[in-house]
Amino acid sequence: MSLAHNAPRRPPRWLRPVGRLLPAALLLYLATVGATFNGVLALPATQPVTLALFGLVAAGMLLAHRRYRLPWHTTPLDAIFPLWGAAWALSIVASPDTWRRSAEALWYMGLYIAVWYVLCDTLAQGLRRAHLLRALLITGLVVLFFGGVQVLHTLTSSGALPRPASLIGNPNALGAFLVALLPAAVSGAITAGGWLRRLLALYSLATLLLLLITFSRGAWLGAGAALLTLAALWLWQRGLHRPAALRDWLAGRTAAQRRTGLLLAVGALAGAVLAGGLLLQSFNEGGRQASLRLYLWEAALRLFAEKPLTGHGLFTFGYHLPRFDAIPPGQPHSHAHSIPLSIAAETGLPGLLALALTVAVLLWHLGRNARTLPPEERPAWLAAVAALAGFGVHHLLDTPAMMPLIALVGVGLAAVAAAPAQPVPLRAPWRRVGHPAGMALLWAALLLVGFWSSSLYGRYYGVLQTALRTGAYAAAAAELTAIREADPRQPAYVLMQAYLYGLAAADGDAAAARQAAAGYDEYLRLEPYHSSAWVNRAALAWQAGDTPTALAAIDRALALSPAYGFSTLRDLYTGTRIPTEDGAWGPPLWALNGPRFQYLREVIEGEFLPQVGWYRRR
Repeated sequence: MSLAHNAPRRPPRWLRPVGRLLPAALLLYLATVGATFNGVLALPATQPVTLALFGLVAAGMLLAHRRYRLPWHTTPLDAIFPLWGAAWALSIVASPDTWRRSAEALWYMGLYIAVWYVLCDTLAQGLRRAHLLRALLITGLVVLFFGGVQVLHTLTSSGALPRPASLIGNPNALGAFLVALLPAAVSGAITAGGWLRRLLALYSLATLLLLLITFSRGAWLGAGAALLTLAALWLWQRGLHRPAALRDWLAGRTAAQRRTGLLLAVGALAGAVLAGGLLLQSFNEGGRQASLRLYLWEAALRLFAEKPLTGHGLFTFGYHLPRFDAIPPGQPHSHAHSIPLSIAAETGLPGLLALALTVAVLLWHLGRNARTLPPEERPAWLAAVAALAGFGVHHLLDTPAMMPLIALVGVGLAAVAAAPAQPVPLRAPWRRVGHPAGMALLWAALLLVGFWSSSLYGRYYGVLQTALRTGAYAAAAAELTAIREADPRQPAYVLMQAYLYGLAAADGDAAAARQAAAGYDEYLRLEPYHSSAWVNRAALAWQAGDTPTALAAIDRALALSPAYGFSTLRDLYTGTRIPTEDGAWGPPLWALNGPRFQYLREVIEGEFLPQVGWYRRR
């Protein structure tokens, strides 16, 4: 009687189509709005919607398990996540000054782990892998459409070939998405028949063409790795990896099939040669030289050498980079453009160990699935493994997974490729009780922190918009006080309050000038390597007649950025140079996008206060 009571119940039939359609609907939303930088940063109203959708999915999973007594299963990475948690915790404890940056990244890491468990659970309950790949293909149609529209619009309006970003917002991130999409489309074209094969072949060509136009070199290499992996797995699956078997198979093809195969091989070779030539040529283009990656990798290695046992803290590479490269004129980066090097710099040897074990465990499960997956699951598995290979190669040379959408796609590929063909239910009593409790607590913590942070950010974003529209800078800065006090170590909130008070001070508000100076002092305790903030602090001191403070601040800026012309301001403050007219000191080009990626918050684009451009005492 007890066994019958505890036996799983069959979910109603109407849930099956919902389960098949839900992945496509969610991924389409995330790719168009919810998980791109536009949705995360520039459209704060979407944040609560995205969190609510995640919460509904998590609640649905937990309620389904309870209502229908569905079993919980192990996943391939159960033993690895505690190692990651220990590496992150150790890095944060060893670098307490930057814990707020790390806390921001830790929330995203928790989200990706929670999504991993949702995906593995739905696959264990019977969702086919092909449904997740189909969601990727459906979403890809929208991404390809808007990417093509961008290319055609720019070509017809200016005659130039752009680097499209589609709805994703960044060419390199778009390239990462297309790297994941390409094997799914090609695999579908191989396995489908009739008119669907032709459509998927066109889909594959469109994906490849847009990928080439992104000029994302890491994505090109990732796509090459993905296609080679797909070809190797396809040959292995059919026993054609042996030369004799391949010759026998070719001998059994018709003349037309052999001609088609030859044309495809020649086309692939020509495409590879063209891509290689473009790749080499790109290193001669301004702003895309190899040195622009090498200095980031060197900085990561130097950071690793400083703290090999703990790292400097999760998401702190951008904080330390100005120590090794003058910014400005250099450009800020929040990562080392390489996942392994970023992990080495931020989490040290514990993080590298966790990464190595993650790769090893995933490869072991890939091999196991290669032997045990049923035939109907193999096409989706092949595409996911190939896409995961391309994803990995791309992230050796860049870090587009900084965008949540790309990270979520990577998690999905890993689940499709590595989730076991024969799920193993949890048997230990403590795990059967602890696992659902842990899932509930993890999702509750993510949602509570997410809604709290989203609420603050929405208010903060509204204040900035009002300030820009009305010019009431002091009033806007005062409105930020409650937000800053609620999250006092979020650098963006401290920086923007100081900046707004500084703008009011430029209009002659003496009280605002004092508040701006205090705000920059607080900000520079959080971010001591931000040379532009030191320049603003110097200008405020000079405005107040405090020459010693102005000189100390400008000297600090000169030490961080000796080649950017700040020595002119020092001459002004010492009186050795007194120009006769006002001038302007505009923001450097990198300032338009740099801070938002450093703090994951929008900021006003101006980097320097007007006082920096005053060439005459007022």
